[in-house]
Amino acid sequence: SLLNGQSSPEIFSFGNPVTAPDYGKKSKAGREVKPFELVPFPAEPYSGLEGLRDDFDSEAIKHGRIMHEILEMTETVPDLEPAVDSMVERGVLPVEKAEILKARLGRLLMEPVISDWFSGRYKVHRERGILVPGRGELRPDRLMKGNGEMIILEYKFGEPLSSHSRQVKGYRDALRDMGHINVRAFLLYPETGSLQEIA
Repeated sequence: SLLNGQSSPEIFSFGNPVTAPDYGKKSKAGREVKPFELVPFPAEPYSGLEGLRDDFDSEAIKHGRIMHEILEMTETVPDLEPAVDSMVERGVLPVEKAEILKARLGRLLMEPVISDWFSGRYKVHRERGILVPGRGELRPDRLMKGNGEMIILEYKFGEPLSSHSRQVKGYRDALRDMGHINVRAFLLYPETGSLQEIA
């Protein structure tokens, strides 16, 4: 399991599972991403994705869902390009937007702190459930284990809300209640590049 460093099951259990409330996330099917050779992005500051939002909305594309799914498929930086390409192949993302996203998200993943999480140094669990008594199943977007710590990363789109922090704090507290002391939790807003650690 994730908790003892061996191969992990789909669900981490703790106590007696109960029915998850409606606010919980639905599970998503994992997707195998083939490796590829990454062409380095230009060394320039991350400029965010805000300029693309109106274009996505005007084309009736669910902007946040697309960005979330791309990041979910991206375990390490080299996984980004095939993740974006898969959205194009499915007809969800226009080709002209795909190249812009590759460049901008690529720069985001090269930012300090974030780049280490996508370097392959951590054991990554994406959308894996944590069963907590009285709260049902919790599913953080990305759970990483390495260097003697566990790190929770949650992606959010749109304006920051206090509920975002409460949600991620709940994930962190659940793991601490399971006996994991060294747990850190972060919110990432890919549109602006804002990264917030939850106190």
